[in-house]
Amino acid sequence: MTGLVDSAETADALADAHAGHDQFVEQQDIAIARRRAALEAFESVEAMHAAFDETGRVLFDMLDDLASDSEADMAQAKRDANMMMMSAAATAQHINKLMRQLFEDDFPVYAASQRLQAIILEMQGIVGAFMAEDHREHLTPLVTEFEALAAESARPFKVLTRHAETDADEAEIAAVRETFNTWTLAASGDGNLFETVQAMLRARQEARDAAALLDRQGDAVAAALSTVVASAEARGAAADAAATSVVTQAQAIMMALTIAVIAGTIALIVFVGRTVIRPIKGMTAAMDALAAGDLTTDVPALERRDEVGHMAQAVAVFKDGLVRSERMAAEQREEEARKARETERVRTLIADFDGAVMAVFERLQQAEEEMRAASRDVRENAEHTRTEAVSVASAADQATANVETVASAADELSSSIREIARQVSQATGVSGQANTQADRTSESIRVLQENVGTISEIVALINDIASQTNLLALNATIEAARAGEAGKGFAVVATEVKDLAAQTARATDEIGTQIGRIQASTRDAVDSIAGITAVIREIGAISSSISAAVEQQGSATQEIARNVQEAATGTQGVSASIDDVRTAAERSDTTARVIAETSESVAAQTAALRRQVAAFLRAVQDGRTAETDAPGQAERPQAA
Repeated sequence: MTGLVDSAETADALADAHAGHDQFVEQQDIAIARRRAALEAFESVEAMHAAFDETGRVLFDMLDDLASDSEADMAQAKRDANMMMMSAAATAQHINKLMRQLFEDDFPVYAASQRLQAIILEMQGIVGAFMAEDHREHLTPLVTEFEALAAESARPFKVLTRHAETDADEAEIAAVRETFNTWTLAASGDGNLFETVQAMLRARQEARDAAALLDRQGDAVAAALSTVVASAEARGAAADAAATSVVTQAQAIMMALTIAVIAGTIALIVFVGRTVIRPIKGMTAAMDALAAGDLTTDVPALERRDEVGHMAQAVAVFKDGLVRSERMAAEQREEEARKARETERVRTLIADFDGAVMAVFERLQQAEEEMRAASRDVRENAEHTRTEAVSVASAADQATANVETVASAADELSSSIREIARQVSQATGVSGQANTQADRTSESIRVLQENVGTISEIVALINDIASQTNLLALNATIEAARAGEAGKGFAVVATEVKDLAAQTARATDEIGTQIGRIQASTRDAVDSIAGITAVIREIGAISSSISAAVEQQGSATQEIARNVQEAATGTQGVSASIDDVRTAAERSDTTARVIAETSESVAAQTAALRRQVAAFLRAVQDGRTAETDAPGQAERPQAA
């Protein structure tokens, strides 16, 4: 065709069009090769990502098995505690053993497994964000965050290794750690997922640049061909005007040449526009729409079997990857909703615990008030006993004086029978009074025994309350273990509750010891009063004998002297017994004071426990409120 053109300008334009066409074809091959490279990189990324997700699921299941075993052990501890509560067989040693098992064995494994699962979810979210990111400058912070989480996993793995109980447990934890390391290297190691994604983004950008350059070169070729057509038309018009005398054959040849050039140029433009430029522009528009987030965009030219069709298939694979990323984001949002439901369940458990603890506090306060009232009764009874003992001592002194009078009367028996009769009558009256006073003292001692028995019942009630409080602390500890990280502060307070319950149990044991001493002293006082009564009755019998023997004063003088000596000994025993009664009353008063002080201590400890529980519940509520705001931080991978 160049040989038919006689104009240098037209020949140059036609040569430029040929050169532009050659460059266009060459650039088209480059663009297709780069699209093919981007497609291959994307397929490699998809395969790596699928393997990464599968390994992540395996890891999650392995950790879930570890957490489930620990959770089952904690549930068994709760069942044991409930059985102890129903059978009233709980002791401080049993409860401490359960709590030690919970805090030192089961809960650390459960918490470490939960933390590793959370780390895996966060790392998967970072990989999803990495896959969805279209700007290479935004990838470095994601890689840094991924590596930081991988380093953070070392601590929970150490906890799992430290609490492995058998060789099988150690082997299982070692397998989990090895799988985790392999899974991490699959993303961040040399030549793995992160580097492949970056290579894919580079290839994708190069393909976009090649497509843009191809568009520009196509426009240049079309412009050059338009110039050739315009030049040919101008030259044809000039030749027609200048060669009006040329023969019809030459004119026909020129016209045929012009028509052929125009037709060939138009056909070339139409061919290039329809077969290459238009599909490439359509795919570019589809990729822009996908990058903007429109996943409903249709990919054109999928049915073609040439390089353009391969490019369209690569774009379709890219679209499928974006759809999967969106599905993963939806699953992550569902996980956040599940965590919100779990938070609400923990709030309900806290409210139930608050009600139960407040009820225990009310029972403790009621028992403390009853103990105070009982201590006041014991003190009043002890004071009354001491007063009665003084009266009996006075009567015993009077009896001693009477016995001495009888002895004096015995010395003057021969001349004072009438005086002896009077003294005997007086001794009989005094012995009757002493007998009455002894009966009153016996009644007072009986009342004291009943009051001491009431105190023993109150002490038993306090022991029962302390045991219930201890069991409630155990249940609270178990629920705190189920709450995970948020339940650590709750577990500390539950331990304090257990310690307070143990202090209450020790105090009630001391009270029980004191009450046992009071009961022993009371029994001794009862025995002494019985002896006093017997002596007084014997005095009455002696007085009767003296009255009967007044007529036989001569022969009965020695017998009277002997009986008087026995009466003196009896009155001395009465005095000693009354001293014992007074001492026992003083001990009862001291014990009552100890009971009162102990009740005050129990009241103070109960008030302190109530304040600690209230502060703990407020802290837990504040912690759960802050935790409900935390899921917003996890939205970054979804938004990306």
